[in-house]
Amino acid sequence: MKAGDDELAAAIAEFVQDYNWETAHKLKGKGHAITTEDLGSLLRLIPGRAELVGSLLLAYGYARAPKVETAQPEEAASQA
Repeated sequence: MKAGDDELAAAIAEFVQDYNWETAHKLKGKGHAITTEDLGSLLRLIPGRAELVGSLLLAYGYARAPKVETAQPEEAASQA
């Protein structure tokens, strides 16, 4: 069964509530809290495209950020 606009918006709202609660309480504020502006920007994408937006969110959730090469302190000192 594929969900529509309302179901996706409700699922996102529940996720954001849980995520922000965890960020505030379990992570003691050390993390990114989703703002009302963030949420509003996302919800404006949904009307008529719930399946596409949901698929993109799922893909984004499984995507990885590119690895950034950083020199270790010892390596940086020996290269200087």
